[in-house]
Amino acid sequence: HIPTYYINRKVFTRKGGYKKDMILYIPPMADHQYVLEAAFVSKGADVRVIPWSDEKSLELGRKYTKGKECLPAVLTTGDILKTVFSKEFDPDRSAFFMPAARGPCRFGLYNHMHRLILDELGFKNVQVYAPNQSYTLYEELGVEGEEIAKPVWKGVVAVDLLIKMLLETRPYVENKEECNRVYQEYLRKICDAIIHDYDLLEILEEANDRFLSLPRKVHKRKPVVGIVGEIYVRSNPFANEHIIEVLEGLGVEVWMPTIGEWIHYVNHTAKIEALREKKFRKLFALLLEIYFQNRIEKNLSETFKKRLRSMPEPDVETLLKYANGFLDPRFEGEAILSIGKSIDYIKKGVKGIVNVIPFTCMPGGVVDALLKRLKSVKDIPMLTVTFDGQKETNTRNRLEAFVYQVYQNED
Repeated sequence: HIPTYYINRKVFTRKGGYKKDMILYIPPMADHQYVLEAAFVSKGADVRVIPWSDEKSLELGRKYTKGKECLPAVLTTGDILKTVFSKEFDPDRSAFFMPAARGPCRFGLYNHMHRLILDELGFKNVQVYAPNQSYTLYEELGVEGEEIAKPVWKGVVAVDLLIKMLLETRPYVENKEECNRVYQEYLRKICDAIIHDYDLLEILEEANDRFLSLPRKVHKRKPVVGIVGEIYVRSNPFANEHIIEVLEGLGVEVWMPTIGEWIHYVNHTAKIEALREKKFRKLFALLLEIYFQNRIEKNLSETFKKRLRSMPEPDVETLLKYANGFLDPRFEGEAILSIGKSIDYIKKGVKGIVNVIPFTCMPGGVVDALLKRLKSVKDIPMLTVTFDGQKETNTRNRLEAFVYQVYQNED
């Protein structure tokens, strides 16, 4: 039996009002989670990001799952249970945020699994808040107009730009820890700006100047490696064993897809779904939301198009066009985005591509198979790295061999 009460009306009312006696916990994935927390806090909500995944998360996740689940399912389960078993947890006032979704990925079932595990452990009153990533998303979030969606989107775009600054700076500076401190400082400033409605563009320009002022150890451009793959594992440093820092330590610059790319794609598929189901009023509301998102993104990112080498980011329609001939757009999900993004990377001159996925990930496996065909576009080193929580020494060996091929190919 799978219960159907996912949207917790004790947390959000039907008109988006927040019940202030409730606590909503957000499992960690990427630094954009702090923007979501800040946006809700700005409206008086008690929303808390769960501390980053760690060995305890993995231990608990393994203990309460069957062993066939992918790593993101295991870690999100462990993060939730780590919170549930903590001394300060109040089951009568708490809920967990875990969105639902459709498509060829087990992600859409995470919230069902979490619900069942909580029930079996006796926490039936602890709710799982699971808005669906479709044309009903903004409605199910329980917010009207710009109440939450606008500050969250502004923050997502700002953090995407800040990460680009970090990744294009850190491989070249004398003090990498100082570079990380600058990043963390401006991540906090972005969140403060969301809470207090400060000017984000001014903060981003200041952050860019700070990164540029850091003393350089290396001035020659390093070869660039582009990351694609499953969004959770490529974004969660514990899940991917800090693969970005490992690659940088091996002598390359690393680029990542933005979180905004996924949100644009969710909007794109939601438009198609609303049109197919003839939900024209919902389609109009979605188109209006997309219009304002595009305006916000242009306002924040236009200044940096000539400053950041990984920009501009292509729109979703362009990515799908790039992937045409490799995957049918009806095969929804991250696979088609990964292929489109790989071609975008190639057009921007990257020297290698790494597909980062959980072990047994079906969309990630599709991308792995298609990378062989993608060499027809550009014959550069391409590698798929899978993660299942078991730290393996051969992962580093494979990355070392890959980077060696990148440098050989550059010559």
